Amino acid sequence: MLIRLIFAIFKMNIKSVLFYRFAYLFEIISILISLVIYYFTSKAFNSSVASGLTSYGVDYFSYIVLGEVLLAIPLYFLEGPYRNLKTAVIEGTWETMISLPKSPFKSLVYISTFDLPRVVLRCFTTLALAVVFFGLRISPMEFIQISFFQILAIPFCFGFGLIACSLFILSGRGQAVIAYLTTLTAFLSGGFFPISVFPEWLREASYLISPFTFLLENSRLIIAGRMELNQFIYACATIIVWSAVFFAGHLAVGKAMYFRKKNGGQIIISN
Repeated sequence: MLIRLIFAIFKMNIKSVLFYRFAYLFEIISILISLVIYYFTSKAFNSSVASGLTSYGVDYFSYIVLGEVLLAIPLYFLEGPYRNLKTAVIEGTWETMISLPKSPFKSLVYISTFDLPRVVLRCFTTLALAVVFFGLRISPMEFIQISFFQILAIPFCFGFGLIACSLFILSGRGQAVIAYLTTLTAFLSGGFFPISVFPEWLREASYLISPFTFLLENSRLIIAGRMELNQFIYACATIIVWSAVFFAGHLAVGKAMYFRKKNGGQIIISN
């Protein structure tokens, strides 16, 4: 019964994203405005960062657009579980969901991902508009490869998000931690400027501290046409190893829910 309900709501959400034409029209306008801002920003700074972009084979506009698109889904899974769980607690829907005769973890997975279609659609739309109107170049094969990376990365991104959820379940806090993590991830991964501008120690540390850096840099290598098959296999294997974080997140949430149930059951929001 719960599974059918989840799929019904999921389908309804997809329909609302795809068929509310006016809402989608405003979304397109919003994306176009962002792309125009990126375009003129790149005109202003392209000369100063051009030397750092040589190895990526793109101009600064393409660099920052690809950075935003390639980080959108990983960051969604990092901050989405916490944000959606907090909203569900405030609205009272979380208490209703965990009272159903199904695993609370499945309920958490659902509320963590119910608006994922909107994020995916925005990514596709941004890429399409950038290609059509601003000359962004990406081949179908490159698109398939980076999409494969994105899919492989979901477990480890989601794992970090679940760990954040466990902190929230235990303490009712976590917004500041998520904000710091999101900012640090975007900064260290080189989402908006090449990490070659970092001092050598920070450049090396960014790979150790943030797996998002590894994901983004290897995606950029694909688009630059500089990734060999053995490098692609190694990158895939590394991302799969990082997926162990998902199991840590699953365990952390399970322990947090058990502790919360033992101590009254309600999540009390502290911030």
